[in-house]
Amino acid sequence: MTIAEHTQQATDFITRETRGKVAIFTMSRPESLNAWRDADRSELGRLLREVAADASISAVVITGAGKAFCAGQDLNEARQLATRSREEALAFWTRFRDFYEDVRRFEKPIICALNGVAAGSAFQITMHMDMVIAHSGVRMGQTEVNSGIGSITGTYFMRESLGKSRAMELALSGRLMEAEELHRLGLVHHLVPKDEVLDRAVAVAEELGAKSSSAVSLTKRAHCQATQAGFDHIWGLAIQYQSDLLKTKDAGEVMKKFFTDRGH
Repeated sequence: MTIAEHTQQATDFITRETRGKVAIFTMSRPESLNAWRDADRSELGRLLREVAADASISAVVITGAGKAFCAGQDLNEARQLATRSREEALAFWTRFRDFYEDVRRFEKPIICALNGVAAGSAFQITMHMDMVIAHSGVRMGQTEVNSGIGSITGTYFMRESLGKSRAMELALSGRLMEAEELHRLGLVHHLVPKDEVLDRAVAVAEELGAKSSSAVSLTKRAHCQATQAGFDHIWGLAIQYQSDLLKTKDAGEVMKKFFTDRGH
């Protein structure tokens, strides 16, 4: 099966629940720390587009099953890219960009119920949501360099939130930040007891969803439009560079060691 064909397959990654006017999407592959694949992101993007057009839904909460929110890109799938054609690699990263667009362009409140670790692209997606609710045991970070993948979009999005110095430190070290640091830096908005994370996220979603839908959508649309040029530029670079990076000997050796250290 090729990477391109992957997006056409059904996925059992997302479960959906509705509480009142709030849709809850749960990433449900806890055995792999909810690491997402091409098809999973396509499915989550489709669900967001679906509820965006559903007048009975005023807001969305995204969370994970088990001890992780999402470990980011499934590295077994990423490793396959080294053997694919450049065209397939470009298409893969373009679909990745499209998923970010689905989150950015969602004009209803979208809340992250951060139940556990969020790494790499999953950490980046939390920065594209409107609010993050978490508990004291969560960790987040830009870990991509540790597995041989460049932190291109991650560095850019962290710079927007944290400034250049902290963004580069996090991107190059690949370290995970603890909950208290995340809260202090404004990457987490509310810290609550672990068993209250989802309920608080739903409550926040209900509160924001009860506001003027026109005011909310216009606020989000204007921000998206104002930042579109930078988003397009960094993703243009990422699609170009990442498509080439995984084919380099250096990246291949780092990723091989990453899997060997973990017994794969």
